[in-house]
Amino acid sequence: LTQEHFSRILHELSEKGLIVVEGRRIHIRDVDALRTYDL
Repeated sequence: LTQEHFSRILHELSEKGLIVVEGRRIHIRDVDALRTYDL
């Protein structure tokens, strides 16, 4: 997993409303949706 790929995944999950990225912290907004989300 490259840093670029990880960054894209975080951005995608953030756009979907599943997570919120604040600096170095990641807040999970919807645990159930995140568990079933297909990357």
